[in-house]
Amino acid sequence: MYGFKRNLDKLFYVLNHFFVDKFFMAVKVMSGHGLIHFICIAIFLIMLQVFVYALEKSTSEEKSFDTFSSIRDAREYEELRGVWLSTVGNIDWPIKNGSEEDQKNLLIAYLDKMVQQNMNAVFFQAKPTGGAMYPSKYAPFAAEFTGEEQIENPYNIDFLEFLINEAHARNIEVHVWVNPFRIATHSDRSRLSPKNFGVVYEALDKDGLAGESNQTNSMITYGGRLYLDPGHPIAHDYVIEVVQELLVNYDIDGIHFDDYFYQYKVAGETWNDENTCRTSKTGRKFNCSREEGTAGKKGLGDWRRDNINRLVERIQKEIKEIKPYVKWGISPFGVWRNALTPENNSSIFDSEGSRTRAGQTSYDDLYADARLWYRSGSHYVDYLVPQIYWTRHLQAASYNVVTDWWIKEGRRGGVKAALYIGHALYKAGNSDNVEPWKDVATMAEQIEFNREETKSNVVAGSVFFTMHDLMDRPGYPNNLVGYKMMNYVRTKLYKNPSLIPVVRAMKDRKAPPPVKNLKADVLSDSAVRLSWQDSSPWKVDRYGHLTSEPARYYVVYRLREGGEVEILKKVWRQAHSYNIEFTDGSAEPGQYTYAVASLDRLHNQSKLMQVSLRVPVLIGRQEYAFETQRE
Repeated sequence: MYGFKRNLDKLFYVLNHFFVDKFFMAVKVMSGHGLIHFICIAIFLIMLQVFVYALEKSTSEEKSFDTFSSIRDAREYEELRGVWLSTVGNIDWPIKNGSEEDQKNLLIAYLDKMVQQNMNAVFFQAKPTGGAMYPSKYAPFAAEFTGEEQIENPYNIDFLEFLINEAHARNIEVHVWVNPFRIATHSDRSRLSPKNFGVVYEALDKDGLAGESNQTNSMITYGGRLYLDPGHPIAHDYVIEVVQELLVNYDIDGIHFDDYFYQYKVAGETWNDENTCRTSKTGRKFNCSREEGTAGKKGLGDWRRDNINRLVERIQKEIKEIKPYVKWGISPFGVWRNALTPENNSSIFDSEGSRTRAGQTSYDDLYADARLWYRSGSHYVDYLVPQIYWTRHLQAASYNVVTDWWIKEGRRGGVKAALYIGHALYKAGNSDNVEPWKDVATMAEQIEFNREETKSNVVAGSVFFTMHDLMDRPGYPNNLVGYKMMNYVRTKLYKNPSLIPVVRAMKDRKAPPPVKNLKADVLSDSAVRLSWQDSSPWKVDRYGHLTSEPARYYVVYRLREGGEVEILKKVWRQAHSYNIEFTDGSAEPGQYTYAVASLDRLHNQSKLMQVSLRVPVLIGRQEYAFETQRE
């Protein structure tokens, strides 16, 4: 059929231009040959054009409308594909004592790699400890830059602002990742800057400024590291101030916490916070001397979970008051609770947990009730990214078993927070016989499991730890396996760009208006130029950042006759721009339908505007291509 139409194109070209030439000849000799000759040629030419138009119209609009209207339900078109960019201990960035250009170039290399892999969200660790990767009123510059915390910026640039601008230009969301209570990855107080809040925190007690009477503000030393006490109200206030500063100063898409609330248990050490529990107002309803409650009174563990719940809820309220379009999410440890009796502690298990025997759990050891947050919709968080850092072969906590537990939780009634899955890309190449991480298909298998088992679209995407494992780094054999894993994912599952799904629990579901005046011009037999206008105004909030109302970017879909719909490009909207162009340089002769939609920063998608045309086989000069436009 395609070959027939291609030959028909050539015939139309010859006939059309033959009669056009005849038309002009008729004009020249009309006086000599009579008016009737001219009229006959003109009528025949018009009839030929009408015939061509009718054929083009019928072939271009056939089934395209039904296909485009169903794209929002297709998994391959909407999927968060994120990666954590870790800064603590210089895991991914920054380069210790690196030049400004080297620091910028590495960030750009990471973002360009994400574009190449068709990924769409970066989770940047902006505050890994008491130090920050950006100019902050509440923190010194992190020790990762020079080896020691610095009060003054060691560079002439705000790297967080730089990252945000570069990421957004590539249509990549930026979630700012904060570790709330970790002050330092060592226990030497003398190495802390006077601006580090751990130092400020302890000084408050000496000046008699403690938040509540009889409370001390001493940092907790645990596992050779320094932490704030999550049960202390001053620690909560500090975390809120950090979040507020990031919201006001930066055009971010999300605030993100990892799994470190209370810390993973260290054998032989005790987290000393009983005094905080006994002397705080919130601790009066709890038995602070016992982990588990007695005689109807909840215990120390319940008080700790209450502390974290109140902080998580407070952050959600704060974000929605300042910038309701910014998402709030947490990446908890993958296992909420064990349903099977753990081998190391027969007293801790819950029939509602997953059929696992994890050595530690989010609920019992980190005091993070992630299931409560998940079930409560946007009351606590907008999304969760449980870290399911195992393969399906690990019997104690199989990837498939844990992921399936989260999926089943998501199928319960009510609107849940969005669910993404955290994958252990950093384990690629691990020689552990219990978990074979050397198979390059491992990541693809996990993603396919998520897609196969989520008929109700529970899992909305994936986030990979960590950024440098996307790269080809000579001299790091394990890293090379991760690089190959993600290339396999790219060729098998991430072939085309993908949109980030709308978070159902967020209230802003109003889509921007559709584009207008969509046109398509054939530039050659391999290039089509699309142009359109945006009808939505450019609006910014009181901080100068784009609100959630106008279009932030556009998506261009393409359907070739006999093929499948593909996302061809996501086009970023420049500030205050209303006339937009995009050239498809991968077209071939044939019938095409293009569709363009505008999307806001929450990824609400407008109605589609469509244009159909035939890319002809050009003979000597450019040929006119018919087009039709529909909503």
